[in-house]
Amino acid sequence: MKRYSKIFIIFIIIINTICCHNDNEVEFLSGKIAIENVVEIDFPNGVFSEQQKVSVDISKDINTQDIFTEMAGLYRSTQNISYFIKITSEFMPNNDNIYAKINIPNDFLKSVPDGYGIELFAQIYQNGGEEIIDNFDILESTYDAESNVLNAFLPAYIFTNQRENNGLYEAILTISTTPGISNPETTRINDSDGECKASGIISPIDGDYKISSGYQLARTDPISQKESKSHLGVDFAVKVGTPVLAVADGIIERVTIQRDEETQAVKGYGLYIVIEHDDGSSTLYGHLSESNSKFKIGTWKQKEKNIRVKKGEEIGKSGGAIGHPYSGTSTGPHLHFDYIPNGEIVKSKNRIDPLPCILLDEAGYYDVYVTLTWNNNADLHLHITDPYGETISFENPRSFSGGFLDNNNTWGRGPENIIWWKGKAPCGNYDVYVHLYHSWEVPTYDVNGDGVINSDDDKARYSDYQVIVKAFGNNRSFSGSVGYFNQKIKITTFNENGIGN
Repeated sequence: MKRYSKIFIIFIIIINTICCHNDNEVEFLSGKIAIENVVEIDFPNGVFSEQQKVSVDISKDINTQDIFTEMAGLYRSTQNISYFIKITSEFMPNNDNIYAKINIPNDFLKSVPDGYGIELFAQIYQNGGEEIIDNFDILESTYDAESNVLNAFLPAYIFTNQRENNGLYEAILTISTTPGISNPETTRINDSDGECKASGIISPIDGDYKISSGYQLARTDPISQKESKSHLGVDFAVKVGTPVLAVADGIIERVTIQRDEETQAVKGYGLYIVIEHDDGSSTLYGHLSESNSKFKIGTWKQKEKNIRVKKGEEIGKSGGAIGHPYSGTSTGPHLHFDYIPNGEIVKSKNRIDPLPCILLDEAGYYDVYVTLTWNNNADLHLHITDPYGETISFENPRSFSGGFLDNNNTWGRGPENIIWWKGKAPCGNYDVYVHLYHSWEVPTYDVNGDGVINSDDDKARYSDYQVIVKAFGNNRSFSGSVGYFNQKIKITTFNENGIGN
C-alpha cells in the first residue's frame, strides 16, 4: 500500500508540474496574452519568425519609476499609473503589428486634472547617437472613453535586449497624463516629411556646427532581422565649452544631473537643462559641462522660482567629453538637443526632429535645404552634385563647398536632408538625384524587363518619393517613383537664380 501511495504522490507532482504554469507566459508563434482587468496583448501572425516564450507582467520597479518621474517634466505630465507593463520575448519582433488594449484604472481616471489627456508611454533605449539614453516617450494610441481602454500598435523599436544580461527583449509601458485632450490621432508629425509643423526655433548653438547624429526611429531589417538604432534628438558636434542658447523664450523647468539611483554614477544626459517655452513646448539640452551661474544645479522644479530666459540667452556650455564628471554616457564632445511640442499648438506631444524647425525660411539659417522622403522601407538616397562637381551622398556626407548630409536613413521613409548654411553655398548649378540603393520588398514581377524575376534587379515594388528643394529663397516640390535595383534618376537642377523643372 505504501508503494502505491508513493507512486500516486509522484504522479500528482508530475501532473501539477505539467498543468501549473504562469498564465502570463506562453510559448507560441502567435496568440494573445491577457492580465485580467489590466491589459491584453495580441501577437498576430508574422510578428515573430519562430516559436518562442513570450510573457506579459506587471512591474513596480522603483528605478523605472525614477526614470519616468525625471523625464515627466518634458511632457508636463502630472502622474502615471502605479505600475509598468513589461512584455518580454526571446527575439526582436519583425514588425509594428503587436496590438495592446490597456485598461485605465478607475482611481487613476478620477485623478486626471481638468484639461489633461491620457497617453501611452514606452521606455525607449536610444543608442543611435553620440550617447546612450534610456527614457520614456509617447506612443501613438487611441483612448476609448466608453470602455476606458487605451488601444495601440506597439512599434518594434521599443523592444531592446540592452537593459538586462539575459539576452531577452523587453518593452516597458505605462499610462500618464499630459496637457490637452487624449488625441485619437496622435502621430509623429514630422518624422518623415522634413517639414516643421511646430513653432520655429533658433539653433541652440551660436555659429557653425556639424550634425553628428540626426533624429531617427529604429526600424528592423525584414531580411537580416538587424535593427537600426533609435535617436530621438539631434547631436551637435561642437567643442567643449561652446555656448548653448535657449531656442525660445521660456521658464527653466530643471537643471540637474542624471544619475543611476543605485550607484549614483552620472549617466544618460549627464548635466542637462529643460526649458518650458511660452507656446507650450519643451526643450532639453544634454551633456553640458556647466550651466549658467544663476541656475542652481540639482533642483528639479526650477520653474517654481520663475527663472525666465530669453531666446538666444546663454544657458550653459556644451560638454560630452569622455571622463568629464558631467558628461553622462557620451562618446565625445557634443550637445544633445530634444524638442517636444506637447500638443498645445500641434497634434504631436512627443519628441520630434528639431532640424526642420531650426531651419525655417524666416530664421535665415541656410542657403540650401533639400529633403527626400518616400513611402516604404526601401533604402533610397539623396545625392546633390555641387557647382564644383563634388557629390554629397551617404558615401561622401560632407563637401568642400560646405554642404552636408544630416542623416543616412537606410531603413525606409526618410527624411534625408542636404544643407548648406547661410552664406556657405557657392553660386552655380546644383544637380539633385534620387538613388534606389536597396529594397526589402520581395520581387513579384520582372521590373527591369530582362525576362527573369531576380532578387537584385527586381527587388522593389515602386517607391514613391517626394523631394522638397529650398534654395536661395526659392521653394519647389517634386514627386515621382523609382522602381528597380540601383536606379538613379535626376530630379532637378537649381542655382541662385531659380529651380528648374
